[in-house]
Amino acid sequence: MGKFDSFKKKVSDVADKATDKAKDLADKTADKAKDMAEIGKLNMSLADKRKDLDKAYTKLGKGFFEKEENLETSEAYLEMDMTGGYRKLMHELFPQAKIIVDKYHYVRQITYALERVRVEEQKKYSEQWRRYFKRSKYVLLKDTRKLTMEDRLQLDNMFRISKDLYKAYQLKQQFEHVKESSSREEAAKRLSRWIMDAQKSGLMEFIKVSFTYQNWSKEILNSFEYPYTNGYIEGCNNRIKVLKRISFGMPRFVRFRRRIMHIMLN
Repeated sequence: MGKFDSFKKKVSDVADKATDKAKDLADKTADKAKDMAEIGKLNMSLADKRKDLDKAYTKLGKGFFEKEENLETSEAYLEMDMTGGYRKLMHELFPQAKIIVDKYHYVRQITYALERVRVEEQKKYSEQWRRYFKRSKYVLLKDTRKLTMEDRLQLDNMFRISKDLYKAYQLKQQFEHVKESSSREEAAKRLSRWIMDAQKSGLMEFIKVSFTYQNWSKEILNSFEYPYTNGYIEGCNNRIKVLKRISFGMPRFVRFRRRIMHIMLN
């Protein structure tokens, strides 16, 4: 057994002992305050051991990449979604890498926020208006250049009775200008302006998005400077998921693999 496996086993043993002791303490009722303090100490001890395990995994990953490609010191570009844990890990493994948030993932934040505002607004009105709002959800997300006269009439009807939905739609439209920026500098100015407007809007869903964008501004702006995207990979994943769904599962992996290769080549 290697040193790393031995370390993992020790951590696992400590976790098991802490869990068993916590259960025993939970069964006691004579001195609850003392029991809870003891349980708290055990949980803190367990948390420290887990941190040590995380550090060991990170060190192991670093050793692997240094041995294979020496990627820690070389320049690299990493395309990812907006998961904070991944970003922290990538900074640990590749300090010199340029981290880029895929456009789909930060644009999706706007889409979800607008949809949540619509759902909350439609709850305020009669059954007839609720159905009207629900049927119009895709019109709200539609490219304004592709809106028909009927679409514009639907939007006007909703905005006439819901000021918050109108504000949310305006923020969505304003972000389209951010996406159309031709340079990092231009995008930085427009994004900064959008964040300020979102925080003044009074719409909690968009205020949350604005803070997310502040936290990820460097990685978002990198997408305007470097021409990389996960679009092709995401498309492949989507096609595989659709194949699995319409096939109602595949009993044999070999057959499933052949089907995947067939659709990818056509």
